[in-house]
Formats: sequence, structure tokens, C-alpha cells
Amino acid sequence: MRRLKLILAAAAIVLPAAALSIYGMGALQVHAPAIPSAMAEAPNASEPAGGGAAPVPLMGAQPAFLPPDQRQPVPEITMLAGDGTQIGLDHFRGKVVVLNFWATWCAPCVEELPSLARLHDRLGGRGEVVALSVDRGGLDQVVPFLSEYGITIAPYVDASMSAMRLFRLSGLPTTIIIDAQGREIGRVTGPAVWDDEAHVALIEGFIAESQSETESSSGSPQP
Repeated sequence: MRRLKLILAAAAIVLPAAALSIYGMGALQVHAPAIPSAMAEAPNASEPAGGGAAPVPLMGAQPAFLPPDQRQPVPEITMLAGDGTQIGLDHFRGKVVVLNFWATWCAPCVEELPSLARLHDRLGGRGEVVALSVDRGGLDQVVPFLSEYGITIAPYVDASMSAMRLFRLSGLPTTIIIDAQGREIGRVTGPAVWDDEAHVALIEGFIAESQSETESSSGSPQP
């Protein structure tokens, strides 16, 4: 953990919070609060398609959860799983998905990864946390990085960054909540503590909503 803190501190110095130009994608915001520090509100949070409803504040200065005016199906994307297989988001259909975009060079991304891993464990299979790296080095870069710093979360990679473009992201990290039917519920742009009570309650609420919709359509209660 001490080594993880050191790399976060170093990356915070190297990577300013200003926009970076990456691989021809134009201005990409890295939302980087000082490390260590309280989570800062993302100054340029991306707005969901359709204009977006009013932001929902979660805890203190953490970035707000931004729901769209109306839920729409998420784009079809392809990612590489840790075992080398190509999968899409439909692989997780039937579950609420917490889709997190991150990179090894993004200090605030790495800072929030352990809380995403703890959230995944806390959900116990009732929801899915998908940490999607956009590192160009692919699994060969991401898997050793997670192992070296003791971050126990399943690796997924989109080295082409095409998913970022399809989701119209403005920066990293960005986390998108997807319902069991594959529609975007909302997003958070900037780092958050995903296993705090406010975020857990948010995700648990969407899981309960999904279960209720399933029971209504099937006429039988879910376990």
C-alpha cells in the first residue's frame, strides 16, 4: 500500500489537472485532486445524452451523479477480458453494471480503484463492477500493474479507446451506471469513494429496482 501511495503522489506531480492531448483524441481532462486529499468535484463533468437531469450530490465534495433525462441503451462496445476473450457489455446483461473507465497513468483513477474492488466484493454477485482500462499496452501492461500494487479487481482493456469515444467521455476517471436492461442510469466524472455508504446505497437502490422490474415481468419473486 505504501508503494501505491508513492506512485499516486508521483503521478499527481507529473500529470496536472489540465487537459492532456492523447493519441489524437483531442483535449482529454484528467480530473486529479491533490493526493492525498478529499475527493474534489470534477470541474468539467460530462453531461449525459439528452441534456441530463439535475445532478445528485452524494457526499461532501465528491463529484455528483448525473442522470440523463431518459434512460437510453448504452453503445455496443468490445473489450478484452483478463482471460484474453473479447466480450461486450451484453455479457453482463441482467445485472446492474458499474462501468469504470481508467488508466494506469491516471493518478485519481488508480486512487479510486481499491474502493471499486471493495464495492464489487460487497455486491456479492448481485451487481457487476467492470474496470475498463484504456491503456495502449493492453493486458500486458494492466495485469502486472494491478498485481504489483495489490488491487484485486478483474482486468478489462480497450486499448483502442473506442469505448471512450462511443460514450462521449470528457475525462478520466468516469464511471457509468448501467441498468439490467443495458440502459445508462447516470454517470460520475471524477474520482469517488465507491464503497462509502452513499455510493453503496445508490447502487443497491438500482439493484433493488432491477429486481422489482424482473419480478413484475415474471410474476415471481427473485432470491
